[in-house]
Amino acid sequence: MTDSARHPAAPRLRRSRAAAAESPLALASYFAHAPEAPAAPAPSPASRSAAAAFLPSADPVLPLGGEEAGFTRGTVSEAVPVTHGGRTYQVRTGDTLLSIAAKHGVSAPALIELNRLRGAAALRPGQVLSLPQKAAPTRPAGHRVRKGETLNSIAWSHGIAPGQLRRANAMGESSLIVVGEVLALQGSGATSGRRRPAPPADLPALPASIAGADYPAEVLAAAALNKHLLLARPAPSVRWAGAAVERLAGELGVSPELAFALAQQESGLNHRTVSPVNAIGIMQVTPAAGQWACALTGRRLNILDAADNIVAGLAILRRLLADAADEGAALAAYYQGAASVAAHGRAADTVRFVRAVEATADRRRRTAAERARRAAQAAPQPGAEPHSGPAAGRAAGSGPQHGGASAW
Repeated sequence: MTDSARHPAAPRLRRSRAAAAESPLALASYFAHAPEAPAAPAPSPASRSAAAAFLPSADPVLPLGGEEAGFTRGTVSEAVPVTHGGRTYQVRTGDTLLSIAAKHGVSAPALIELNRLRGAAALRPGQVLSLPQKAAPTRPAGHRVRKGETLNSIAWSHGIAPGQLRRANAMGESSLIVVGEVLALQGSGATSGRRRPAPPADLPALPASIAGADYPAEVLAAAALNKHLLLARPAPSVRWAGAAVERLAGELGVSPELAFALAQQESGLNHRTVSPVNAIGIMQVTPAAGQWACALTGRRLNILDAADNIVAGLAILRRLLADAADEGAALAAYYQGAASVAAHGRAADTVRFVRAVEATADRRRRTAAERARRAAQAAPQPGAEPHSGPAAGRAAGSGPQHGGASAW
């Protein structure tokens, strides 16, 4: 859904072929039933246990030989010596080697070596320990692909560019990844033994062209695979989708009526909808736009998941509403892409899209206002005295009455 990382691109079938070509390609990974990935060198663990976090795998910092000035075995003196890491720590009652190491982000073996400590009894309150230099954190060698991830999301999570991740795995221009396979995060790919996975044979057919112009082949292939993945999992009902859109819109500070109208126009509230330009789900979010939504929300979002898809679309809509002059401009940017609207103006199908969404939103707003008005009329007024008459009888559900009182 973007022409750039900042502007979401058009999400539906009628979006321009140029927008599809400019949108970075990204594929969601296969689900767990995908074929086993080929063996690859084991990467460093993506995460460590609490105990392992206290003991980095890097080689411990060893003390310099002899008794060089500035290095200490530990002293009860208040004078702070110059240490290898440039820091010291005065031992307190209850401290242990592990607790000190964890507190200062160093390894216990390095702490022992630097201070020439021997045994648990070597620590005593008041003792000043030299702290070794912190080992620079090392990037893991690889990443095991999890369900719902894309090449872009993996690259983003490790702070590298998608192109760098492709080169490290000799992927060329492909972004097809498989659940369970291990992707290298570093290197040129010259020695990569990764085999390019074959897509499923039963991919759904999508329109290959519009107005005589073909969609980019790789974008179309990505869209077909994502639709295949959505068809393989249970889909939420239209009723659930509509209610979820309105509820989440309220939580995010977006008009529920506008959000519902947008989702209805984009996908018919059908999460299995995927356009040939790889716009996915209820809110028709492309993988590139999904990455922007991750940045806007400050958390990872899987746009193949219905709830995350809604959140992604609403986060983008909220940002566009904040930047645009009015709702119509925000809707045009959502559908066509902000950069495209700025450069070329609104296309004819964009104008029709905006009108349809605004009409639906206005109708739902009028309905909501009428319901609120009726509820306010039916609600008891604070401090109101019981009264009699036909209106009171009708309110009580007993039909026209004369002289009867309706008790609230």
